[in-house]
Amino acid sequence: MLYKKYLSFISFKNKEVFFLFLLLTLVLWFIIQMTRTYTYSDVVVLQIKGTPSFIAIDVEEIKVPVEIQANGFKLWVYNITKDDVEIEFDILKTQSSDLVLNTGDLKLKLLEQEDFDANNIKFLNESFYISFYEKQTKKVPILSNLTYSFADGYNTLDAMRFEPDSVMVSGSLNALKGIHHIGTKEMSFDEVNQDLSGDIDLVLPNTALTLSEEKVNYVLEVEKFSENHVMAEIEMINVPENVSLNIFPTEVKISFLVSLKSYETITRNDFKVVCDFSKRFDEEAVIIPELMTKPKGIKNVKMHSTKVDYLLVQNP
Repeated sequence: MLYKKYLSFISFKNKEVFFLFLLLTLVLWFIIQMTRTYTYSDVVVLQIKGTPSFIAIDVEEIKVPVEIQANGFKLWVYNITKDDVEIEFDILKTQSSDLVLNTGDLKLKLLEQEDFDANNIKFLNESFYISFYEKQTKKVPILSNLTYSFADGYNTLDAMRFEPDSVMVSGSLNALKGIHHIGTKEMSFDEVNQDLSGDIDLVLPNTALTLSEEKVNYVLEVEKFSENHVMAEIEMINVPENVSLNIFPTEVKISFLVSLKSYETITRNDFKVVCDFSKRFDEEAVIIPELMTKPKGIKNVKMHSTKVDYLLVQNP
């Protein structure tokens, strides 16, 4: 009952005074707490500047434990405004596979950034060790992940090419062992009827690796093509001197796609079709023709005769 009367008294008569008193009490308590001295455990995040290109740090983030003694106000401001501490690679010492940082040097850098006294900052050890390795380098070709289809009547004589066609990959020896190429980002083109070119990003297979190029230029030369054909004479080889041979057919039709700029230049003399007598099939009396020579600038070459019949005549 007394508790209810007390609440009723606050609610209806003096609630403004009560809440003002409560607010002042909280403010006073906060000020007292913030002026007290605390020992605060934290980590300093390092950024190393000027690292040589052949050196790689073996950890993603460098954190150095530190203890700070300061009042609550300074620690509060520190936690809101603190930033990474930058140090130059030149101040580090090398010991085996570690870089050695004198925490005294780190303290000086920290004092330049934060409002603390030197006596208020304490590192747990005089030296801090950072694992590193010397990068190895390997040259690998570019692997295309670009796909394309042509519009009717268009094609290319060459595959997609890249400039440069290879890149230097750097990293630890173990990380490089399985790297035999660097792929491009996936991209597709449909109904292509003109040259393709542009820049495309390379895909890094491992975050521990670095590339000499982040992107390369791709080029695909596209031409208008038309179907054509010629009748090429069949040449017999390895026929014994004492044997006469009659073959049928004596010519073979060869069809192909040719770019319009080369259409008029392609003749039957640009093709060489050979039947090798030593590879004949005696039981069926046939020889398989082989296309030995063809001109540049054509695609989808097809011989329309897959066998040649022969009649053997023994010379007296």
